[in-house]
Amino acid sequence: GQDPGESDAPRCRAVSCARLARAGGQQRRYSNDEATHLHRIREIRDPISVMNSHDVGSARGAIEHQASGNMAVIRRFGTTGAVQVGAVLVLGFLAGLGSLTNELSYDDRALLLRPSLVNADLLHLVSTSYWEEVTGHPDGLYRPLTLLWLCLLYHAGSGSTLLMHLGTLLAHLAAAVCLRWAARRQGISALTATLAAMLFAVHPATTEVVNTLVGSGDAWALTLGLGALALATGRDPRLQSVAVVALLLAPLAK
Repeated sequence: GQDPGESDAPRCRAVSCARLARAGGQQRRYSNDEATHLHRIREIRDPISVMNSHDVGSARGAIEHQASGNMAVIRRFGTTGAVQVGAVLVLGFLAGLGSLTNELSYDDRALLLRPSLVNADLLHLVSTSYWEEVTGHPDGLYRPLTLLWLCLLYHAGSGSTLLMHLGTLLAHLAAAVCLRWAARRQGISALTATLAAMLFAVHPATTEVVNTLVGSGDAWALTLGLGALALATGRDPRLQSVAVVALLLAPLAK
């Protein structure tokens, strides 16, 4: 004769525990849902503050990689001598391309009327002053290298103005390349020296030199002067001797 109330007591306690367990589970599920909801609200309000640190590091790494890649291209350009010189020549040639169709202008006509230039009388060219055959009297200017250069261009192209203007443009480009060379000899970085040569090659101040035949005298004087500077800063005594010769020839062009 066991009391029925006593036999049902364990079962009641088991049911109560099960109910509490289900209630706790519901409470835990509610808490997880609430946390997710709050997390989404924070993402909408301030996405940066909840951004994953791994994503931030990846983004920063991608930016730094791209920047380093761009700098590598610049450094590669700044350390490749052939590319630098080629860039200076191409840019300068494109800038002066329009001068090739020019006719004779200013002093060009007067100089090309010299009988010694037309007849290729080289001895007379180098023994008279610059304007002597044009004005009829000595003028104190002695530029035999320029006269010899114009004589060479005149006879090489049978009087073609295209070839003569091309020769003037090439003399200007030679000056731009020598500018870069002299700058490098002075310890200036390759990139800076190349940019300086590019600026010189396209600068409007050189327009008259490029567009007139007599301007080749200025171009050759600068080319020889800068070449002498570059050679003089070398360690080879033979090159230093060549620098002296170039320096002495430079005034004979201008």
